[in-house]
Amino acid sequence: MGLVRAVSDSAFAPALLFAIACAIGIPLAGLRLRMPWRSFSIGMIGVVVGAALAYLVLPVLFEDAETNIACVSAMAMRGAPVYPAMNAAARYSLAYGPLTYLAHMPLYWLLGESLVSFKLLGILSMLVTLGLSYRICRHYGSSREALVGVGCLSLVLFRYLHVEFWGRNDPLLLCFTALALWAVVEAGDKAAVLAVALSFAVLPNLKITAVFYVLPILVLLIIQRGWKLAGVAVAIALALFPSPFLLPQVSLAGYIAILQTVGKHGLDPGFLARNLQYSAIFLLPTGMLAWSGTNPKLSRGQQRYLAAIAAGLLGASFAGAKIGAGSYHLLPLAIPVLQSYFWIRSEREPIIRDRVFSKLSVAWVLTMLLYSTNFVEAVWHSYQFAGPGKKVIADIRSLESQYRGSTLQVGIGDGFRDPTTFYAYQPVFAGQPYLISGASVRDHQFGGVEIPAATLDDLRNCAIRVWLIPLGRQPFSAQNTYYTGDHLAFGRDFASTFVANYRKAGSGSSYDVWICTH
Repeated sequence: MGLVRAVSDSAFAPALLFAIACAIGIPLAGLRLRMPWRSFSIGMIGVVVGAALAYLVLPVLFEDAETNIACVSAMAMRGAPVYPAMNAAARYSLAYGPLTYLAHMPLYWLLGESLVSFKLLGILSMLVTLGLSYRICRHYGSSREALVGVGCLSLVLFRYLHVEFWGRNDPLLLCFTALALWAVVEAGDKAAVLAVALSFAVLPNLKITAVFYVLPILVLLIIQRGWKLAGVAVAIALALFPSPFLLPQVSLAGYIAILQTVGKHGLDPGFLARNLQYSAIFLLPTGMLAWSGTNPKLSRGQQRYLAAIAAGLLGASFAGAKIGAGSYHLLPLAIPVLQSYFWIRSEREPIIRDRVFSKLSVAWVLTMLLYSTNFVEAVWHSYQFAGPGKKVIADIRSLESQYRGSTLQVGIGDGFRDPTTFYAYQPVFAGQPYLISGASVRDHQFGGVEIPAATLDDLRNCAIRVWLIPLGRQPFSAQNTYYTGDHLAFGRDFASTFVANYRKAGSGSSYDVWICTH
């Protein structure tokens, strides 16, 4: 694992790991061993689903953006803005589309605001994705082949373990990509138009760069259903797209402002290089299958579709190269890649498709497994915090009871990766306000927007009377890790204003309690 970790830090990590995997896998494939693909697929599906169910029941989150979405969704339930103005006191907006937050509201309404109801949306979305992907593969092959196809998709999901079910918008992006693709492949014309239109409206409202996921599906819709039905679907999608901005909580101006701010972050060349390599690895099995043998040749429609997938991967590679992003932006396009493989495979001679599969299968599987180690390790460490997490929640509840009647929020200490800061949702679910988010502060500052004067005024006026700061940590002293050198995320004015107006009044088991001095 030390070698894998050392290689994974390189800008050429995907290519290097694929070379290692080929060096191991191709000789193994040459032995013509009988691979238990059905058992492997069931195992991969089981691992991904099992990890998701563990996430549902354990009191853990993976990072502070999840906490932000949980809190802002709850605040929106009460009518608070999803995207506060840049000069407003509240500083918690992120560059996610409005449905990232609004989508949680139905489950909050049905089940109450809780960690389980927050997590449930992502897990249900992942299960729907797996089911729809099976139907897509089954359209072109047998039930066994479809199972192996979903097993391979689960392997890709395992490579990004937790992204497919966590509380951010990625599970929904996967789900609506799968829904649109399934509708094009299997549904009747009317159902296809409605499902595709809904998906095309939802995807950019989850993340604006999801237009890159829409592109190949739109091309496939035109190829298989014609321009007329595609035009109707696009027209309906365009009519539905502005719907979230009709709600009083969702400001179009505020959303554009945060997009413009994050747009100044720039690109990480290392991320871009890795994303492009992963795009090539994703497409390699389909590409080799497509150009292995000459009978039958790819149709013009298939060529255009593969070109659209490649264009989508290229666009997503740039979107995922933003500083702080990563190759998981490619993940929804794994579904069109899988469908394209099965579509082309269904028209190949068995001897050709079996030759391609046997040459690449072991190496491709090993590549995904090798590069999954960092994600799996992160998930394991997070799940190990489940025991301490219960104590953290109990401490918050105890302090809430002790300071009942006072506004209270979990704050930041000297780092954003401290898991005790991820429990900021607990007071918000109990009805407390949410003034500031560390994830939002980082994004704004790196885009050139510092904490506004109105936020400092709220500190001076003690809008939050009680702050829970991770035990033994200096309040709001975290560095913004987007910068290469030391750079205080909250700035010196925020820190000095805080110290001038709050004092440490005691401690619980997980937090120091800082209360207003006046």
